[in-house]
Amino acid sequence: MKKRFLLILMAGIFCLPIVSGVVFAKVVVVVNPDNPATTISKKELSKIFKQKQKVWAHKEMIKVVHLGKDHPLRREFSQKVLNMSSESLEKYYFKRALSGKGQPPRIASSPDDVISFVSGSKNAIGYLDLNDVDSSVKILKVDGKEYID
Repeated sequence: MKKRFLLILMAGIFCLPIVSGVVFAKVVVVVNPDNPATTISKKELSKIFKQKQKVWAHKEMIKVVHLGKDHPLRREFSQKVLNMSSESLEKYYFKRALSGKGQPPRIASSPDDVISFVSGSKNAIGYLDLNDVDSSVKILKVDGKEYID
């Protein structure tokens, strides 16, 4: 009986990442509804979040917001868009700040904070799980798709 319980417990532990929603997250890019952009390429998105593109096509400064470095959605976004781990991205921002090439982006403590920041700034850009999106932000299509593959 104890063996069976341990087996079930171990199986449950290994399934935690799947159940936590990380695997099922649909990462979407969001901007303020007043931002004229409607679509973006993954390449351009990478440039924006790596601070290599700082101005929108409509000539306004881009304001980037990230979730905290340990947030599962940030890890997924960093891998899928930037081809970096969240830790590598932290080092990247730190080096850029030290060299005078940029300041680290704003860090949101939760998806609600991303929504609040993006909805309050016409030129902000962030990312969320599709399930967290509300009408105060607009989803940008990435390479023609609603969410990031």
